[in-house]
Amino acid sequence: MGQRIFVFIVGGATRSELKVCHKLTTKLKREVILGSTSLDDPLQFITKLKLLTANELSIDDLQI
Repeated sequence: MGQRIFVFIVGGATRSELKVCHKLTTKLKREVILGSTSLDDPLQFITKLKLLTANELSIDDLQI
């Protein structure tokens, strides 16, 4: 394969993002490597999203 592409997502990645990286590996004929602070299921993703949109919380208050 050609050169590698590294993708890092701060705050957590979802399985759908992992799937996209896998498909891009095949399509681009380059290895796409996904890194992240966590791998979130849909419930965890929605919970983190709610915390970010709350008026009294900021991104600094989010514990990962």
